[in-house]
Parts: sequence; structure tokens; C-alpha cells
Amino acid sequence: CLLGNECWNNVNKIYVISNKQGEPERYKTMTNLFKDLKINIDYIKFLAPTYKNTITDEQYDYHAKKQWVLRMRGKNGMKLRKGMLSLILNYRETLRDIEKNYKDGIFFIFESDIIKSKDIDKINDFFDDIIHKEWDSIHLGMFQDNIYDIPITSWITGYRTFNEPYPEPLLNYINQNGNGKYIEDITDDSSKYRLIRKFHTRCCDSIVWKYQGILKYLKYMDKMEQNFSCPNDYLMIDFLEKNIDFKHYWSVNEFFIQGSNLGLIDRSY
Repeated sequence: CLLGNECWNNVNKIYVISNKQGEPERYKTMTNLFKDLKINIDYIKFLAPTYKNTITDEQYDYHAKKQWVLRMRGKNGMKLRKGMLSLILNYRETLRDIEKNYKDGIFFIFESDIIKSKDIDKINDFFDDIIHKEWDSIHLGMFQDNIYDIPITSWITGYRTFNEPYPEPLLNYINQNGNGKYIEDITDDSSKYRLIRKFHTRCCDSIVWKYQGILKYLKYMDKMEQNFSCPNDYLMIDFLEKNIDFKHYWSVNEFFIQGSNLGLIDRSY
């Protein structure tokens, strides 16, 4: 790998939250995708030690006892599914694997239902362009309709209800930097590849991370391990809202789409 040039520019490793035994069809689809993109298999690691059928009731109660997801769905709503919890646990295990095996670098983490999109041929040029900019994570996926909206979500997260305000440091930062509009602090409208700063996810299907950003989020996840009681994207939103120094962006260019969200791939979680 060190001598070759068979991965995207500046990316040290690609992780896919899946494994061959748990999701044989998705494993095959993702393997074929990377083959089509001419990515050497040595740069790719499939990692998903946990699936819904492997989580015991004791493990479930430990991680999701509070069931704050019901603050979103109502007291008679659906509790957190074991499949949703397994995705969170697998994401954390991926971050732990990176922390253990590396000291620095750029890492791409995919969920197992991504499909290449319209700007995929520009991805090497994109990485060359953004490599020295100051960011922690960037989502390279779909949904551009609200990219220029204010950088906080109007959704409740479970960790914050309709009756609870956004953290005061977050609101102060937005008032000082956003002026009621989007925040674009490391690119501008003349940039080749624009990055719009957000304090919420647009999805977690295709995110590129810097190593130091991984350490920051992993520290939060380890602290929250007894309260993984909302879906993965809402857990990350809680982190972004409470850690305003973490620099998370959405790319204006669309490199991937999430197949299950569009009904193109069956949901497995």
C-alpha cells in the first residue's frame, strides 16, 4: 500500500461498517463498488463485530436503558431497535480500530449501503484541494436542498426536546458567525470545492475523518456508552451541538448517495 497508488489521494484507509457473514449481499455489492472505483482491497477494512441478532438483552439494557428516543417518538412510540444500537457500537469499534492502529491520517468511513454519485470522478481532485484545510469531518453524500440553511437542525434529537434550548455556546457562535445564514469559514463561493459548516448530520453514510477528529468523537462516545438510546445520526448531532470546536462540514459536491434512504437497497439495520 505504501508503494502503490491504488486508493483515493491522501486517504490512509477506507472502513466499511459491514462484514461478509452478517451482510453477504451488501459485502459483495460494496466489494464490487470498490473494484469498479479501482481501489485496492488492501486499503479497505470491513468491520462490524455486532449485529442485532448478537446483542443480548443485558447489553441492550446497559447501552439503551434511558430510551431517550421516546422523547422524539412519544411514550407509546417504538423503542430503539437492536439493529440501530448495533450500528452505533460498530461505528465506535471502527473509531477504536483507527485509534489503535494509527497515529495520524485521513480515514473514510462508509455504512454498507452507499452508491457512487455524480461527482465521483472528481474525488481525487477534491482530496488534494481540502487536505490542508482545517476540518475534523466532512460528509460527502447526498441531499443538497438545505445546505445553505442555518447550521443547526430544527429536529429534536432525543438528547434535546422541543422544550430544551440549544446549548448557549452554540447559539452564541452562530449569532457571531452565521448572521442567520449558513457558515462557510474555510472556503467561499469562488472555491473549487465548497464546504459548508454544520452542527448536525445530513447522514452518516459517507464521512471522511481526520485522525484528531476521530479521537474527539471517540472520547465522547466512550463517555456516552450507557446512553446510546437514540439512532446513530442523532447521537452525532448531540456531540456536534455540545462541541462547537469540532469542525464538521457538508460538501457541496455529491460523491455518494445512500441506497437504503432512496429505496434502492433494502435496509439491514
